[in-house]
Amino acid sequence: MNIVIENAITNFEFYQNNIPLNYQKMIEKHPSDYIALGARSEESFIGIILAKKNLKISIIEIVYLAVSDWNKTTGVEEMLIYALEDKAQKEKVNFINFDYFDNNDLDYLKYIDGILRKNNWSSLRTKNYIYITRSFKVEEHYWFRRFIKNTQNLSIFQWGLLSEDDRQKLKEEEGNGYPKKLSPFINEDQIDKKSSIGVKADGKVVGWFLIQEVSPTMVFIKSVYLKEGYRSIANIKQLMSTGIMQTIYKSKSKYVMFSIGESNKQMLNFVERKFKNAIISKKPVYRSLKRINQNH
Repeated sequence: MNIVIENAITNFEFYQNNIPLNYQKMIEKHPSDYIALGARSEESFIGIILAKKNLKISIIEIVYLAVSDWNKTTGVEEMLIYALEDKAQKEKVNFINFDYFDNNDLDYLKYIDGILRKNNWSSLRTKNYIYITRSFKVEEHYWFRRFIKNTQNLSIFQWGLLSEDDRQKLKEEEGNGYPKKLSPFINEDQIDKKSSIGVKADGKVVGWFLIQEVSPTMVFIKSVYLKEGYRSIANIKQLMSTGIMQTIYKSKSKYVMFSIGESNKQMLNFVERKFKNAIISKKPVYRSLKRINQNH
């Protein structure tokens, strides 16, 4: 079988049905931000790998890898990863990482991990957990009524009403006032600005609860942050409760997806206790990293 590896963006129509809808939208809006390599044999789909460029911090992130059932574990995965490494070297970035979403197939997980380690990647390690919950009536949860009470410290506002002055100040603080990975300006066009909220205290923006629509029936909690000096238990509970209410009532989605870091034991315990009846699935995401372009 003759397998062709090609730029999937230039042949997007052929590969489109094998790319998740949220990534389709991102590629269509910002094609230059992504590397998409497809594998095919004549007119048959074999596989695809999708990565996002983050040239500011010299990294390329693999966000999606899929191979047709007939071609799994036949070496196609390794071909795609190797081809992507070649592209990454030409971009002259320092690192490439891979966040692998668990699909309840332990044998395939071991196969992918073996490929990565064989090619000098770090072994896959649990990075975070992806939860999917069904929507629910807030009134059924008595703790919402206790947590939603406004405090004198926090003022909640719709994210779409963020002033240009506040926006500029937040951009200047990126990387110093708050971690870059939690920046509200990453893939900003994906944010649902009507349902997302910001938090002000002492006249300045100190936090946010940002969501994005990933399908007509599901939203993803994209970024939640509260500056260190304002992280009282009362403030955290108010931000979470208000954000969740906005997510459920304003977006009117049937399902909510969110991610919690493996090291954030307190939040993991909170979610497991408070949302146990709403949780539909919980799956780990594993991360592997490789340094390339050693001289850069």
